[in-house]
Amino acid sequence: MRKMIAVFTSVLMVFTLAACGNNEEKQPLPKESIVSDSPASPTQREPEEIESTDSNVLIAYFSMPEDVDISGVDAVSGASIVVRDEEQQGNTEYAAKIIQETVGGNLFRIETVQDYPLDHDSLVDQAADEKDESLRPELAGHIENMEQYDTVILGYPNWWGDLPMPVYTFLEGYDFSGKTIIPFVTHGGSGFSDTRNTISGLQPGADISENTLSLSRNDVAESEAEIRQWAESLNLKSDTEGVSAGTENMQTEDNKTNLSGIVPDELEYIPAEYQSPSEHPGTLEKLTYQTWESFSYEEQTQELTKEAWVYLPYGYSEEQKYNVFYLSHGGWSNETTVMGTDQNPRSFKYVIDHAIEDGKIQPLIIVLPTYNNTSGRDSGNYSLALQLTDQFHNELVNDLIPAVESKYSTYAEDTTQEGLKSSRSHRGFGGFSMGSVNTWCTFRYALDYFRYFMPMSGSYSTDGEYMAELVKESGHGPDDFFIFAASGTDDFAYSAFKAQIMAMGNVSDGTFQFADNEADGNLSFLEREGYVHDATASDEYTYNGLRFFWNGEQ
Repeated sequence: MRKMIAVFTSVLMVFTLAACGNNEEKQPLPKESIVSDSPASPTQREPEEIESTDSNVLIAYFSMPEDVDISGVDAVSGASIVVRDEEQQGNTEYAAKIIQETVGGNLFRIETVQDYPLDHDSLVDQAADEKDESLRPELAGHIENMEQYDTVILGYPNWWGDLPMPVYTFLEGYDFSGKTIIPFVTHGGSGFSDTRNTISGLQPGADISENTLSLSRNDVAESEAEIRQWAESLNLKSDTEGVSAGTENMQTEDNKTNLSGIVPDELEYIPAEYQSPSEHPGTLEKLTYQTWESFSYEEQTQELTKEAWVYLPYGYSEEQKYNVFYLSHGGWSNETTVMGTDQNPRSFKYVIDHAIEDGKIQPLIIVLPTYNNTSGRDSGNYSLALQLTDQFHNELVNDLIPAVESKYSTYAEDTTQEGLKSSRSHRGFGGFSMGSVNTWCTFRYALDYFRYFMPMSGSYSTDGEYMAELVKESGHGPDDFFIFAASGTDDFAYSAFKAQIMAMGNVSDGTFQFADNEADGNLSFLEREGYVHDATASDEYTYNGLRFFWNGEQ
């Protein structure tokens, strides 16, 4: 049995300031380390000089790497320290340097003539005072050739729900008309707040990109892959590289099946009105089929009659072909848990009705199966559930899919093995919690039959090389699948789940490639700040994933 739910450990240490009511013990650094990582004193400071190239990309950032205790306010989250290659860097500084490594460009650190205090309370007070008084601290350096840059990637911490005042000074010191400003932020829970609108107000002649990056202070040290993924999505590499990449994409485009849309930068909340019945409801139908007891499946000695529920969109017609998404329940659940029944539908059924009605999700068939075996209580036994999800692919491929796709109108021309394999691009599998484990098992054993996968808050292995090997063993490659993954930062499964996704994205052979679309890669990861392991999270992640799958331009 595979390596299961490994413990993720990091050699990087992050010391953070500002947050959402989370207290940590202060861990002081050696005095010489603090001095070397903080701004130089006024008498020692020299104006910042850019190691200029011919690049038209500028990466400007403000960062205060400072070791302090957390006091429960979202003030100076960028004052954290990341240890990278034995060098201490501020959160925003760390991200800025990763971005430069990825896209090139010139790096400029926004520094003030007057030092900020290293003491936590004093720093918080000064940041608040500056905000209250709308101060504009004098900067230690100036960019003489701003006209060279078409694109400015601007990084900063969220200080008291606003830009740090030195960033105001920076933005007001130049004319950015005709340039593109791409913001990224580090924060303790407040994200961007209203800072993007603030930037737009300060530079009305600039184009403020919507492709932004928001990094929680707790995750910066483990976010290198995410940062690189985002930086690559900006398409800011040199013109030569851009032409080469574009040519390569054109050469391979005809061999790819790209039916889906663009993964959003952030998860969309489910509209409140979607929790009630819609005017154009789909239907739920019970499907009964024959299969075999899971552990003796190959011997086929004990036949079972099982049930799945099938969601059909409003206006379902045999004259139309539909994509099919198999949505697995989690632990302590069954086939009725996620969407309910025809007589007692769950609110998530209404969500899908509304989303299809509003054109946010393409009409599709959703199949709600169960990996429960001889008892409806099997999923309540954690150890047993792990074993059953590892066995479920036998029933799924040989019995359930043929039962569904012989009855309903799908892209499968027939339900032979070849017929099902040839229609894999129109089939997806997903699930939350133990349903996510079931999704990873399906990815392992049934990649021949599914192109799209939606694991949510349930890990399988934090060995990225192992996951890549599973793809190779299946005979498939990077162009043959897409994984839409999601979790919440306060979910107990979050750490291991994110560790798995990051480990996969860091595999050097390119088996997994972070991207927000199918043409550029096959792996995405979205997270919701503060979400826990519950139905609210599960419904929202599934809603967002189905807005991506098969939702390309028609």
